[in-house]
Amino acid sequence: MIAHDLYAGLGGTTSGIVAAGGMVTHAANHSEPALDLHQRNHPTTNHHRQNLVDTACFNWARPDVGFASPSCKWFTRANGGRMATDHSRGTAWAVLTYAEDVRPPLLVVENVPEFMGWPCFNAWELGLQDLGYSLARHQVNAVNCGVPQNRNRMFVIGTQSKKPLHLEIPKRETRNARDYINLDTSAGRWSLVADKVVRTRKKANEGRRRFGDQFLICYYSSGSGKTGRSLDRPIGTIPAADVWAVVCWPYMRMLTTRELANLMGFPVDYQLAGTRELLTLMIGNAVCPPVAEEITKALMRQA
Repeated sequence: MIAHDLYAGLGGTTSGIVAAGGMVTHAANHSEPALDLHQRNHPTTNHHRQNLVDTACFNWARPDVGFASPSCKWFTRANGGRMATDHSRGTAWAVLTYAEDVRPPLLVVENVPEFMGWPCFNAWELGLQDLGYSLARHQVNAVNCGVPQNRNRMFVIGTQSKKPLHLEIPKRETRNARDYINLDTSAGRWSLVADKVVRTRKKANEGRRRFGDQFLICYYSSGSGKTGRSLDRPIGTIPAADVWAVVCWPYMRMLTTRELANLMGFPVDYQLAGTRELLTLMIGNAVCPPVAEEITKALMRQA
């Protein structure tokens, strides 16, 4: 299966397609650091650094499937209801430009579930339907694809057929966060819980009361941010910000970018480079490779 990857970012979608036995011939993204890492890990793909919102046309050979992950900043709850830029909103409309120019037989668009609550969502779907696509909405939690993370995402599957294609995605064994985190306190940047600010100490104390001496905490004001989280279950959603820490009493530290990538389902040898802030952003914005893999396999079976 030949594919394109729009808003390719760090390369989660491409990695999943390749793992399923497909090939990504073209990948595009506006971010030079993200595209550099994508190229380092997927050197046979043609890479395009371009602002897809302003691109007038796509002079790429027609693939079997086009994957696109437009910006979720306008839709996600993690944005706190703040207004995003016109460019961020425009990334969804750019998918229609791509579909009109390239006309892939299959189209997969990934975003947060809140995307369906966008006031223009119905108009966006009608635009794809006017281009000849039948659409089916799927919500997929990464944990059901073997990723050690609860991460719910929406996928719109477009097919040039009369009837929508509803994918059958098998459920993989649940994986726990513990197996992807180094709990050796003799290595890494650990610090004493007692030296942290009062709010962090309260979170850590509550987590210890609930889960013992080893657990996760998240710097949010609700959910795992107040109670901590067991290592013997999948981690919560990894955002594009540095929020997850591990506690091995009496020490704690932030998760490393390598651990975050592993918890997203990236291969252990996936090359990472850049500042912690930039890598955390790219990892949190990525598509989990095993999810893209399962969707690609389902398309190969059913399309």
